[in-house]
Amino acid sequence: STQSTWGIPSARMGNQAEKKLAKANSGFLMKYGLMVGSVNLFYLLVRVWWCYSSFGNWLTAGFVMTSVIYLAIYKTFSLTAASGIDLTNDETKGWIHEYSTDIYWILMFVQVTSCLSDYFWLVALLIPVYLCYKGASLIGAFCCRGSDDEEEELTPQEKKRRDKKDRRADQPRYKNVRR
Repeated sequence: STQSTWGIPSARMGNQAEKKLAKANSGFLMKYGLMVGSVNLFYLLVRVWWCYSSFGNWLTAGFVMTSVIYLAIYKTFSLTAASGIDLTNDETKGWIHEYSTDIYWILMFVQVTSCLSDYFWLVALLIPVYLCYKGASLIGAFCCRGSDDEEEELTPQEKKRRDKKDRRADQPRYKNVRR
């Protein structure tokens, strides 16, 4: 039976939750796989079959690059799903999943719109530019942080004033209500 005894759920309920999680994750992976497959199919039909004369080495390299990135992201998603994390819940996914999803959407946009113009491949440069920006901000925060000796530089009067201000900030504020 699936009833709990003394507030402890039975093992069958845990298996049901794991089965639901596995089903939700497989649905998530299938959805993204179908989206990438349909975008790649559309790209190949338009760029290779219809506009073959303009499909050169750079576009081939771009298609291979996006395919490799799609595969790496899909592998990341499947490993995350295998570890028991719910891919459909925004609170449990984590920052790697968020960035991977952003890269997915950018690359899909680039592939679809590059059928109109080759210049849309420049949008894919947003990914390394953003990575350089985040890396530079991390390095800047690490190298340019203030010293921890600020407390010693304060005079006794300034320390007293600061402590009083901190105590006031910690006190709860009440609103006076007229009756």
